[in-house]
Amino acid sequence: MKIAKLILNNFSSYEGEIIFDFTTDSNHPIILIGGQNGAGKTSLFTAIKIALYGPLAFGYTGYTSFYTKKIKSFINAKAFQISNFTAGVSLDLLIERNGELKSYTIERNWTIINKKLDEEFCVKYGKTVLDESEKNYFESYLMTIIPPDLFDFFLFDGEEVGNIFSSEGYNKYVKNALLTMCGIDAFSSIQRFCTNYIDKSFGRSHEQIKDEYVDCIKKISKLENNIEKNQKSKIEIDKRINELIALIEQRQSEFLRAGGLPESKRLKMQSDAFELDKKRNICSARIKTFMEAQMPFFLLKDFSNQIEKQINFEEKQTIYDYVRFMISPEFIDSVLKENNMVSDDLASDLYSRILKKLRPDSDISDDVNLILDLSRDEVSLIEQKISMADDLDVDELIDLINKKDAYTKEIISINATLRNALSEDDAKKYQSEIDSAEQQIGELKLRLININNALETDTLKMQALMVKKENMLNDVKTHHVYQLCDRVASMMNNVVAVKTDQIREILAKKIVDNLHEIYRKNNLISTMQIDDDFHFKLYQMQTYTVKELKSLISNLGVKEFEKVVGQKSISKLIEHFNVSDNESLISSIVLSDREELSFELYKKIDLNRLSKGERQIFILALYQAMIQISGKRIPFIIDTPYARIDANHREEISKKFFPNISEQVVILSTDEEISEIYYPIIKPFVAKEYLLLNDQSENRTTVENRYFFEVG
Repeated sequence: MKIAKLILNNFSSYEGEIIFDFTTDSNHPIILIGGQNGAGKTSLFTAIKIALYGPLAFGYTGYTSFYTKKIKSFINAKAFQISNFTAGVSLDLLIERNGELKSYTIERNWTIINKKLDEEFCVKYGKTVLDESEKNYFESYLMTIIPPDLFDFFLFDGEEVGNIFSSEGYNKYVKNALLTMCGIDAFSSIQRFCTNYIDKSFGRSHEQIKDEYVDCIKKISKLENNIEKNQKSKIEIDKRINELIALIEQRQSEFLRAGGLPESKRLKMQSDAFELDKKRNICSARIKTFMEAQMPFFLLKDFSNQIEKQINFEEKQTIYDYVRFMISPEFIDSVLKENNMVSDDLASDLYSRILKKLRPDSDISDDVNLILDLSRDEVSLIEQKISMADDLDVDELIDLINKKDAYTKEIISINATLRNALSEDDAKKYQSEIDSAEQQIGELKLRLININNALETDTLKMQALMVKKENMLNDVKTHHVYQLCDRVASMMNNVVAVKTDQIREILAKKIVDNLHEIYRKNNLISTMQIDDDFHFKLYQMQTYTVKELKSLISNLGVKEFEKVVGQKSISKLIEHFNVSDNESLISSIVLSDREELSFELYKKIDLNRLSKGERQIFILALYQAMIQISGKRIPFIIDTPYARIDANHREEISKKFFPNISEQVVILSTDEEISEIYYPIIKPFVAKEYLLLNDQSENRTTVENRYFFEVG
């Protein structure tokens, strides 16, 4: 199975429709998705899981209120602001059937009708929508390919996976996952079915049936008590959650009333104040220009008109005085005589006419004098200034003054808000209380999930017991069927045992081989054994001389010596010294005179004493071995791929592990994981790459078709 396409519609922090093309080929099996913490990487595989399994993704058996509440939490918050919004996930799958890859599309679309969430689930083969029976068959078939529990196995979290061997039951986790992947669970299921069928239906007397009936009644009563107790706990937890939500709202309100500012808002206000100050300075500069250059003349506009008239008068008066000075009746008479134009009164008449023509108008005032006495350049400058005053746009000036005043008021308001804001320490006190309440809510919600799961489980058990109670007395079958089931159960049990033994041996060898491929210390684990319960026993090859063995026995004591050397080495030493038991072996070693004789022995290694980086590499080798053995063609999702792996091994893992672990590998990484150093190494194997960019102020994730870096 391979994922061809993932479409998110208003899912989590992804607004609108976001399409991820996950197609790969044999040479490029990797889908590389980059994003910082909180960018929405986790939401991607959550969406895939929901698309595949619906309610089963969260452990619910049907479309319960718990499932719908869960889905509501994944719908993008802004989508609820739209009256007829759509949300959902769509997954294109390529599934091998009868040797051919066939294309299926799984769609889960959500709408809100009368405040209730409704899910529309459909499956398409190509463009054909499957009917109800075909859809049910497809779901069943999908479960055989990758059951919900196995899906989590193919999600590799580098931060968490290193702790797997620190917890109880790791062996069962590995065993169940491997047997499921290899199809051995099918034989076990047949064996369990036959055994249960026999136990339910055959080989019991009347008294046995009666006792079982009474026992059934007791179990029903116990389940009823458990259900009642869990329902009361659920009511109490819901009440406490509501109290904590109210507390958070109260503290947030108090925080705001006390002048608290979120850091993002504080930075935004500081930026706004800076921009407003820039705009105010521009207005001030323009106003200054008006006031200095144009305003004086504008204010004295009427006086300017008088000045302009005075200037004109003085120009004309100057010309008049000059002409009067330069000519006289005698001068005109001489000019006339020179031109033979003699007349007794002509010269005097011409003189009067010329002066009258040149005399300036005196309407400025009755007693105008030559008070300015300006040069031609000075006259030109004054006329220019008067013209500028005429061109002054008073409305524009008023608008500039109003804008400057508005900017000033805004700046004052912002600065006052910033000055009155809470101190960082006071803000932290509020935030600490809010964070504590949110943490409690998270813990209570986890308890609710467990209680809900318990309620569902107990309810189903009780329903089953009620059916069993009603039908128990009629549960008689033929002896032939009993014998057949018994033989089948026995045969399946033998098959499971043989197959499991074979798988354990192959798994141990492949883990060691894979380790030697990617780990620089080839002698860290020389060999390993996996017992019947799938506990791992690791051994390192080490050379001991007889002298060193004597020192170990002397310094540690016999019991500690046996622990350090390990039973595998003890058996080898017993064979060499030709003794029958551990006590005889100790005596032989102590009494031996061949102190320089050496042995290649296996020293046992505790998994939990490996460094976290060494454990992660071991688990990588384990996962690869399990996939190699099973032959499963399932996408492999890796989150925080390197985690605690040191730089010396990241290159080998990038070259040898990621491109080969599966036909389709989805890697979710920050820029500190697959950095500029390792990106060029993995790039040749990458089919598609995406970068998730999250706007924290909007809680919105956008997607770009690139990674953090480019190969130069």
